Amino acid sequence: MPREVDLPGAKPDTVLNQTPAPDTLIYSGRSSPTKVKASGETPLPSNQARSTVRHVMPYDWYDKEVRVDQVDTDGTRKTVWKKDIEDTDDTRRTYVAGSALRITVTYIKEARVEIFVDGRMVEAYQGERRPGAAKRQCLTSR
Repeated sequence: MPREVDLPGAKPDTVLNQTPAPDTLIYSGRSSPTKVKASGETPLPSNQARSTVRHVMPYDWYDKEVRVDQVDTDGTRKTVWKKDIEDTDDTRRTYVAGSALRITVTYIKEARVEIFVDGRMVEAYQGERRPGAAKRQCLTSR
């Protein structure tokens, strides 16, 4: 996946650096990050996919702590959405049984989205971007 850099005198739209070096064997599923000075005339390719997880809560959840984490293929965990416990008239109307969480995540190869209620995982969604597939993907429940 290209990373845009601004180096004076560098030729635009040309790979300036990559890891590993050219002609190095790369195993399936691995990537080769590159550095490119973009001219703005040529769009840079992207390996990123976007997915939206829609999870319907089967119970009232205004009085629950809810957290959504994204876990990358290397195991890096990032909280992408969080709701603390709130018991107000507004939250009693909003966070009710049948309402849904809609969380959009961006990833390169695979994504795992985990939903926690009061610290306990209640659902996990998994998705993988296949070569040639649309950049908008659907994650499925596991």
